[in-house]
Amino acid sequence: MEYAVMTYLFRSEGVLMVEKGKRSNDPNSCSLTLPGGKLNEDEKGMDSPSGRLDAAIRETREETGLEVIASVFSGTILFDNRDRIFPDDSIPSDNFLVYFYQAGTYSGTLRETEEGRPFWFPTRKLFTSPRIPLGDRTIYMFLETSLCLDKLFIGVIKHKGKEVDLENSFVDYFDQP
Repeated sequence: MEYAVMTYLFRSEGVLMVEKGKRSNDPNSCSLTLPGGKLNEDEKGMDSPSGRLDAAIRETREETGLEVIASVFSGTILFDNRDRIFPDDSIPSDNFLVYFYQAGTYSGTLRETEEGRPFWFPTRKLFTSPRIPLGDRTIYMFLETSLCLDKLFIGVIKHKGKEVDLENSFVDYFDQP
């Protein structure tokens, strides 16, 4: 199992996305995605209670140049990759448990990085753009619903080949503590 974070940073103009460059064995190669990435070793474990939040802030800074000022935990998604095939026909090595954070306050200026080109993407296009993988579009629906309902979420995105298996993907919402 791999562990990762993603940040849903929003403002009136849209949601912060990163246009990824071409990379081998990367399901996000040449697509649009939220800022995020794998946890470092010091961001895991019981002795690092803020590790996931720290990782979300770090990944956003590294990929976009923006410093998240206020971020809140939104939920987790398990990417069940057992039957998944990436667009380049490679097979993922592991499942991913991804922690999601939402933020609306930040400082800094967007800058292109080795990860890709960050920009503000219109929220109304999040669910229809062919440049955003279907699994990610499903997650954005979870995030938007979570934000509107002020609830946490937990879910599974199951893949069947190169497609999302919608029959076996799901999400549950919970009241904030």
